[in-house]
Amino acid sequence: MYIPEIPDFGSPEYEDLISRLLEGMCIFMGAGISKLAGYKLWNELADEILRKFSNHKSKIQKPEYLTYSIIKDLEKAAKTTPRKVMDYFYSLDRNFFQYILKEIFIEDERKEKNEVFEVLSPIVQVKNNIFVQTNIDKAFQKYFDIPDTEIGMNPYLPNKPKKLNYLHGRIDEKETWVFTTQQYDYNYLGEKSKTFAFLVNLFLNNSVLFIGYSLRDFEIKQAISKARLKGQRRTHYFLVPYSLQTATELAIEETIFRENYGIHFIRYNIENKGHVGLINVLKALGSVVSYKRLRV
Repeated sequence: MYIPEIPDFGSPEYEDLISRLLEGMCIFMGAGISKLAGYKLWNELADEILRKFSNHKSKIQKPEYLTYSIIKDLEKAAKTTPRKVMDYFYSLDRNFFQYILKEIFIEDERKEKNEVFEVLSPIVQVKNNIFVQTNIDKAFQKYFDIPDTEIGMNPYLPNKPKKLNYLHGRIDEKETWVFTTQQYDYNYLGEKSKTFAFLVNLFLNNSVLFIGYSLRDFEIKQAISKARLKGQRRTHYFLVPYSLQTATELAIEETIFRENYGIHFIRYNIENKGHVGLINVLKALGSVVSYKRLRV
């Protein structure tokens, strides 16, 4: 099956998506967007937390909890279950964990790249489009100069989303962070969970375009399911990186996501470009949105 590096967003196949982007929809930005802006993915973040804790044993409340065998186990966990690393170090020394996390984000901020935001500009300029981000960096807000009055932030997410909504908190507000299992459970599993209620309302009232996101989180799919059970079966879209290695898995997932969650896959080929190819895809999407806006 041939998959182009860049989908033809000007074709009739994507007419519905473009119309929704021009009218106003939600763009759900995963860690892949922050990665393109210079920040670490979760597994990279877990690796760096482990490295910094290992290098600063003398500053940790319980340095004996970092034996050689534990470090080796955490190195493996960082690749597949990074939250295990977050859980361990948060439990080991909460204050130092918070200090290290801020230090990492400050270091990444010095290496910020704006290209991904430049190509997103045409979509951001549409008045009714709203944005949700899972990462805690401020790069998107800073680039587009979005004031705090237009910000929603966990755990104070509003019923009606603001222009930009931080699903897992923001770097300068450590009490808002959602990294550990305990924090996830508190924010998503309780009957009065504002985060989960926010997501259900989001999927009830908006079509959503997922970009730079894996859609692996159970909580997101559960929120979509609850919105659909309430009778609102909106159409959602998912920009999906495609390679020959993932072809079979994607074919299975595409059917499941479409039938159960109303999510339509938009595949783009990363065989030659890698995940940086997302920049070109967003550039092409933004160009069509800009052209259509001028025609309205």
